[in-house]
Amino acid sequence: MVEREETKRTKIDAQSEVLDVLAENDALNMWQIKEQRRLFYSSVHKAVNTLEKEGLIQQIRSEKSAKGAKTNLYGLSFRGFINYLATRPNLQETIEPKGAETLNRNRKIREEGRIKLLCLIEAQGKRLDYALFSEIKWLQDHYNITVLYDILNIAEIIKDQQPGPAGSLRLLEYFKKEAASLKDEMELLLKEHEPNETVDLKSLQLTKQRFEAAKTNLDILLKSQNEWWKRAFTTRFAERYQPPLKGKGDMKNEALCSLFAKTAEDIIRLELEPTQKMVEIFDGGD
Repeated sequence: MVEREETKRTKIDAQSEVLDVLAENDALNMWQIKEQRRLFYSSVHKAVNTLEKEGLIQQIRSEKSAKGAKTNLYGLSFRGFINYLATRPNLQETIEPKGAETLNRNRKIREEGRIKLLCLIEAQGKRLDYALFSEIKWLQDHYNITVLYDILNIAEIIKDQQPGPAGSLRLLEYFKKEAASLKDEMELLLKEHEPNETVDLKSLQLTKQRFEAAKTNLDILLKSQNEWWKRAFTTRFAERYQPPLKGKGDMKNEALCSLFAKTAEDIIRLELEPTQKMVEIFDGGD
């Protein structure tokens, strides 16, 4: 029992390490993750596969290694970065009955942590094409330092939520299971035949087509999932910073304006318009 708990803890730790190192970098392959975090390659391999299936990380690109082999580079998905932000330690200053020297040292550590986190959020915002993160320093200058705390708090709030159209997450799980099942079926078709027998090519081809279709649907849903998370985060931010809360100086920002305009359009198109159509139906209209 103790051994099982230790194994479980090690797997969780490996996944956390992978999320942390990918948050601090643009894109890394499994070997680079292993080297930076001093993990076993097998642990990294399992953690990456699990996190990718859960939609927390994604393949960014492929390139050739120094030995000429193809290697995949991974980065955080938007949801993965939300998970990372939600687990950041509290950077706000607390009043503690300690000496001035200790208080100043703690204050310096927290300030260094804030600066590092601001730079990290900005960099990931540019990679993820998300203005609330890429413009974090602009937001802090035009509001105040509490913007950073609000970003972390919103991440913590929506981390365990399930944004998206009703039934979409069940559909996501369905295609995950179907793709895994069809992959196993293909492997069995290749293995479970006598040495002198030929593989049932027709069955294999049909299973392969179904697998590719399930994988395509899964990829589409995973991509849509990140858009759902972005929309949820943007909406929660808007709830906190809408007027009468005002910033300082010239508040014109094209990137942020575009983000909120797109979010509003998506909400109207995907959520408000279907609701309005139902009003017309039950009102007796055509």
